[in-house]
Amino acid sequence: MTDSPTFKCTTGHVRLMRQAECRALPLWSAAFRGLAKDHRYHEVVDDTLGADFDCRVLVTHDAAGEPVALQPCFFVEQDLVATAPAFVRSAVARLRRVWPRLLRLRMLMIGCAAGEGPPSVVSDFSSLIETLPAIARSYGAALVVWKDVPSIHRPALAGLSAGFIRIASMPATRLALSYASFDDYLARALSHSMRKNLRRKFRALDAVPPLEMSVVTSVAGIVDEVHSLYLQVFARSALRFEKLTKEFLLELERRMPDRVRFFLWRQE
Repeated sequence: MTDSPTFKCTTGHVRLMRQAECRALPLWSAAFRGLAKDHRYHEVVDDTLGADFDCRVLVTHDAAGEPVALQPCFFVEQDLVATAPAFVRSAVARLRRVWPRLLRLRMLMIGCAAGEGPPSVVSDFSSLIETLPAIARSYGAALVVWKDVPSIHRPALAGLSAGFIRIASMPATRLALSYASFDDYLARALSHSMRKNLRRKFRALDAVPPLEMSVVTSVAGIVDEVHSLYLQVFARSALRFEKLTKEFLLELERRMPDRVRFFLWRQE
Protein backbone atom coordinates (compact mmCIF):
# COMPACT_ATOMS: atom_id res chain seq x y z
CA MET A 1 0.00 0.00 0.00
CA THR A 2 1.45 3.37 -1.07
CA ASP A 3 1.43 6.31 1.31
CA SER A 4 -1.17 8.18 -0.81
CA PRO A 5 -3.26 5.49 -2.52
CA THR A 6 -5.92 6.26 -5.10
CA PHE A 7 -9.39 4.72 -5.19
CA LYS A 8 -11.50 4.97 -8.34
CA CYS A 9 -15.09 6.20 -8.26
CA THR A 10 -17.76 7.07 -10.83
CA THR A 11 -16.85 10.77 -11.01
CA GLY A 12 -13.05 10.36 -10.93
CA HIS A 13 -11.02 9.14 -7.98
CA VAL A 14 -10.47 9.70 -4.27
CA ARG A 15 -6.92 9.95 -2.92
CA LEU A 16 -6.08 9.25 0.72
CA MET A 17 -3.36 11.75 1.58
CA ARG A 18 -1.22 12.62 4.56
CA GLN A 19 -2.30 15.97 5.94
CA ALA A 20 1.21 17.41 5.61
CA GLU A 21 1.04 16.72 1.86
CA CYS A 22 -2.50 18.03 1.56
CA ARG A 23 -1.63 21.40 3.11
CA ALA A 24 0.09 22.44 -0.11
CA LEU A 25 -3.22 22.30 -2.00
CA PRO A 26 -5.05 25.64 -2.43
CA LEU A 27 -8.20 23.72 -1.50
CA TRP A 28 -6.85 23.07 1.99
CA SER A 29 -6.69 26.72 3.00
CA ALA A 30 -10.31 27.16 1.89
CA ALA A 31 -11.53 24.26 4.03
CA PHE A 32 -13.79 25.15 6.95
CA ARG A 33 -13.65 28.83 6.04
CA GLY A 34 -15.87 30.83 8.37
CA LEU A 35 -15.95 28.16 11.08
CA ALA A 36 -14.36 28.52 14.52
CA LYS A 37 -12.37 25.35 13.82
CA ASP A 38 -10.83 26.22 10.47
CA HIS A 39 -7.99 24.37 8.72
CA ARG A 40 -5.51 25.60 11.35
CA TYR A 41 -7.31 23.62 14.03
CA HIS A 42 -6.99 20.41 12.02
CA GLU A 43 -3.27 21.11 11.57
CA VAL A 44 -2.82 21.54 15.33
CA VAL A 45 -4.62 18.25 15.99
CA ASP A 46 -2.45 16.42 13.46
CA ASP A 47 0.79 17.94 14.76
CA THR A 48 0.15 17.50 18.49
CA LEU A 49 -2.14 14.46 18.82
CA GLY A 50 -0.69 12.39 15.98
CA ALA A 51 0.74 9.80 18.37
CA ASP A 52 -2.78 8.56 19.13
CA PHE A 53 -4.37 9.05 15.70
CA ASP A 54 -3.32 8.37 12.14
CA CYS A 55 -4.73 11.57 10.63
CA ARG A 56 -5.37 11.63 6.87
CA VAL A 57 -7.35 13.63 4.30
CA LEU A 58 -9.69 12.21 1.66
CA VAL A 59 -9.28 14.34 -1.48
CA THR A 60 -11.82 13.89 -4.26
CA HIS A 61 -10.59 14.47 -7.82
CA ASP A 62 -12.76 14.94 -10.89
CA ALA A 63 -12.42 13.07 -14.19
CA ALA A 64 -9.69 15.51 -15.29
CA GLY A 65 -7.66 14.76 -12.15
CA GLU A 66 -8.27 18.10 -10.46
CA PRO A 67 -8.90 18.14 -6.68
CA VAL A 68 -12.42 19.39 -6.06
CA ALA A 69 -13.23 18.48 -2.44
CA LEU A 70 -11.61 17.21 0.71
CA GLN A 71 -12.59 15.63 3.99
CA PRO A 72 -10.33 15.00 7.02
CA CYS A 73 -10.39 11.50 8.49
CA PHE A 74 -8.27 9.31 10.74
CA PHE A 75 -7.60 5.70 11.68
CA VAL A 76 -7.77 4.65 15.32
CA GLU A 77 -7.80 1.45 17.35
CA GLN A 78 -10.74 1.51 19.74
CA ASP A 79 -10.56 -0.46 22.98
CA LEU A 80 -13.94 -2.23 23.17
CA VAL A 81 -13.71 -2.68 26.94
CA ALA A 82 -12.74 0.92 27.75
CA THR A 83 -16.07 1.53 29.53
CA ALA A 84 -16.48 -1.96 30.97
CA PRO A 85 -16.37 -2.62 34.74
CA ALA A 86 -12.92 -2.78 36.31
CA PHE A 87 -12.97 -6.57 36.76
CA VAL A 88 -13.67 -7.03 33.03
CA ARG A 89 -10.84 -4.67 32.02
CA SER A 90 -8.50 -6.46 34.40
CA ALA A 91 -9.35 -9.89 32.95
CA VAL A 92 -8.92 -8.65 29.38
CA ALA A 93 -5.59 -7.02 30.28
CA ARG A 94 -4.28 -10.40 31.39
CA LEU A 95 -5.47 -12.06 28.18
CA ARG A 96 -3.82 -9.32 26.10
CA ARG A 97 -0.43 -10.49 27.30
CA VAL A 98 -0.99 -13.40 24.93
CA TRP A 99 -3.32 -11.75 22.38
CA PRO A 100 -2.37 -8.02 22.31
CA ARG A 101 -5.20 -7.03 19.93
CA LEU A 102 -7.96 -8.84 21.80
CA LEU A 103 -11.18 -6.77 21.75
CA ARG A 104 -9.51 -3.91 19.90
CA LEU A 105 -11.21 -2.63 16.77
CA ARG A 106 -9.47 -0.64 14.04
CA MET A 107 -11.79 2.02 12.68
CA LEU A 108 -11.77 4.56 9.86
CA MET A 109 -13.40 7.69 11.26
CA ILE A 110 -14.56 10.53 9.01
CA GLY A 111 -14.24 13.83 10.80
CA CYS A 112 -11.98 15.48 13.37
CA ALA A 113 -10.04 13.51 15.99
CA ALA A 114 -10.65 16.16 18.68
CA GLY A 115 -14.18 17.49 18.87
CA GLU A 116 -16.93 17.98 16.34
CA GLY A 117 -15.89 17.68 12.72
CA PRO A 118 -18.41 19.15 10.31
CA PRO A 119 -17.84 18.29 6.65
CA SER A 120 -15.57 20.82 5.00
CA VAL A 121 -15.84 21.82 1.35
CA VAL A 122 -17.43 18.51 0.37
CA SER A 123 -20.80 19.18 -1.20
CA ASP A 124 -21.38 15.83 -2.88
CA PHE A 125 -20.57 12.85 -0.68
CA SER A 126 -21.38 10.21 -3.30
CA SER A 127 -17.71 9.77 -4.31
CA LEU A 128 -16.63 9.27 -0.71
CA ILE A 129 -19.48 6.90 0.05
CA GLU A 130 -18.59 4.87 -3.02
CA THR A 131 -14.92 4.46 -2.06
CA LEU A 132 -15.04 4.17 1.74
CA PRO A 133 -15.51 0.36 1.88
CA ALA A 134 -12.44 -0.19 -0.31
CA ILE A 135 -10.38 2.29 1.71
CA ALA A 136 -11.36 0.63 4.98
CA ARG A 137 -10.52 -2.86 3.68
CA SER A 138 -7.14 -1.69 2.37
CA TYR A 139 -6.15 -0.44 5.83
CA GLY A 140 -7.67 -3.24 7.89
CA ALA A 141 -10.45 -1.11 9.34
CA ALA A 142 -13.49 -3.17 10.35
CA LEU A 143 -15.77 -0.18 10.86
CA VAL A 144 -16.34 3.16 9.12
CA VAL A 145 -17.71 5.94 11.32
CA TRP A 146 -18.81 9.47 10.40
CA LYS A 147 -17.89 11.19 13.68
CA ASP A 148 -19.95 13.98 15.24
CA VAL A 149 -21.58 15.33 12.08
CA PRO A 150 -24.16 18.07 12.80
CA SER A 151 -27.75 17.25 11.84
CA ILE A 152 -27.84 20.04 9.23
CA HIS A 153 -25.72 17.79 6.98
CA ARG A 154 -28.13 14.84 7.02
CA PRO A 155 -29.62 15.59 3.58
CA ALA A 156 -26.15 15.50 2.00
CA LEU A 157 -25.43 12.21 3.77
CA ALA A 158 -28.65 10.54 2.64
CA GLY A 159 -26.61 8.03 0.63
CA LEU A 160 -25.37 6.52 3.90
CA SER A 161 -28.77 4.93 4.53
CA ALA A 162 -27.47 1.69 2.98
CA GLY A 163 -24.91 0.05 5.23
CA PHE A 164 -24.75 2.74 7.92
CA ILE A 165 -26.73 3.32 11.11
CA ARG A 166 -27.19 6.76 12.67
CA ILE A 167 -26.57 6.86 16.41
CA ALA A 168 -27.26 9.90 18.57
CA SER A 169 -24.14 11.56 19.93
CA MET A 170 -23.83 13.30 23.28
CA PRO A 171 -26.84 15.67 23.36
CA ALA A 172 -26.40 19.39 23.19
CA THR A 173 -28.15 21.40 25.90
CA ARG A 174 -29.98 24.67 25.53
CA LEU A 175 -31.42 26.69 28.41
CA ALA A 176 -33.77 29.62 27.81
CA LEU A 177 -32.88 32.52 30.11
CA SER A 178 -36.01 34.60 29.57
CA TYR A 179 -35.87 36.37 32.92
CA ALA A 180 -35.33 40.02 33.78
CA SER A 181 -32.77 39.20 36.50
CA PHE A 182 -31.47 36.40 38.67
CA ASP A 183 -34.02 37.34 41.35
CA ASP A 184 -36.76 37.08 38.72
CA TYR A 185 -35.47 33.61 37.83
CA LEU A 186 -35.57 32.56 41.50
CA ALA A 187 -39.11 33.83 41.92
CA ARG A 188 -40.59 32.37 38.73
CA ALA A 189 -38.65 29.18 38.05
CA LEU A 190 -37.77 27.70 41.43
CA SER A 191 -39.84 26.35 44.28
CA HIS A 192 -39.76 27.83 47.78
CA SER A 193 -37.66 24.95 49.11
CA MET A 194 -35.14 25.28 46.25
CA ARG A 195 -34.82 29.05 46.84
CA LYS A 196 -34.23 28.38 50.54
CA ASN A 197 -31.61 25.75 49.69
CA LEU A 198 -29.80 28.14 47.36
CA ARG A 199 -29.75 30.95 49.92
CA ARG A 200 -28.19 28.57 52.44
CA LYS A 201 -25.48 27.66 49.91
CA PHE A 202 -24.85 31.31 49.08
CA ARG A 203 -24.30 32.07 52.78
CA ALA A 204 -21.81 29.20 52.95
CA LEU A 205 -19.96 30.62 49.95
CA ASP A 206 -19.65 33.99 51.67
CA ALA A 207 -17.50 32.31 54.31
CA VAL A 208 -14.83 31.08 51.87
CA PRO A 209 -12.51 32.91 49.46
CA PRO A 210 -14.38 33.89 46.28
CA LEU A 211 -13.98 32.33 42.87
CA GLU A 212 -12.46 34.66 40.30
CA MET A 213 -12.99 34.16 36.58
CA SER A 214 -10.80 35.50 33.81
CA VAL A 215 -10.86 35.12 30.04
CA VAL A 216 -7.43 35.05 28.43
CA THR A 217 -5.90 34.29 25.04
CA SER A 218 -2.80 32.58 26.42
CA VAL A 219 -2.00 30.02 29.13
CA ALA A 220 1.68 29.70 28.24
CA GLY A 221 2.79 30.81 31.69
CA ILE A 222 0.52 28.37 33.56
CA VAL A 223 0.17 25.51 31.08
CA ASP A 224 1.57 22.98 33.57
CA GLU A 225 -1.15 23.83 36.09
CA VAL A 226 -3.90 23.89 33.46
CA HIS A 227 -2.90 20.57 31.95
CA SER A 228 -2.52 18.95 35.36
CA LEU A 229 -6.10 19.91 36.21
CA TYR A 230 -7.26 18.57 32.85
CA LEU A 231 -5.50 15.24 33.46
CA GLN A 232 -7.23 14.88 36.84
CA VAL A 233 -10.61 15.25 35.14
CA PHE A 234 -9.55 12.91 32.32
CA ALA A 235 -8.48 10.22 34.80
CA ARG A 236 -11.92 10.21 36.45
CA SER A 237 -13.78 9.83 33.16
CA ALA A 238 -15.24 6.40 32.37
CA LEU A 239 -15.37 7.15 28.63
CA ARG A 240 -12.18 8.39 27.00
CA PHE A 241 -11.20 9.18 23.44
CA GLU A 242 -8.67 11.87 22.64
CA LYS A 243 -6.17 12.82 25.36
CA LEU A 244 -5.13 16.43 24.92
CA THR A 245 -1.51 17.45 25.44
CA LYS A 246 0.21 20.61 26.65
CA GLU A 247 1.52 21.05 23.11
CA PHE A 248 -2.07 21.02 21.83
CA LEU A 249 -3.02 23.94 24.11
CA LEU A 250 0.10 25.93 23.32
CA GLU A 251 -0.18 25.45 19.56
CA LEU A 252 -3.84 26.47 19.61
CA GLU A 253 -3.00 29.83 21.14
CA ARG A 254 0.05 30.31 18.91
CA ARG A 255 -1.61 29.51 15.58
CA MET A 256 -5.19 30.65 16.26
CA PRO A 257 -4.96 33.72 18.52
CA ASP A 258 -8.01 35.22 16.81
CA ARG A 259 -10.19 32.21 17.69
CA VAL A 260 -8.91 30.85 21.01
CA ARG A 261 -10.12 31.87 24.47
CA PHE A 262 -9.36 30.19 27.79
CA PHE A 263 -11.80 30.54 30.68
CA LEU A 264 -10.00 30.28 34.03
CA TRP A 265 -11.58 30.01 37.46
CA ARG A 266 -9.32 30.59 40.46
CA GLN A 267 -9.75 30.41 44.20
CA GLU A 268 -6.95 32.16 46.07
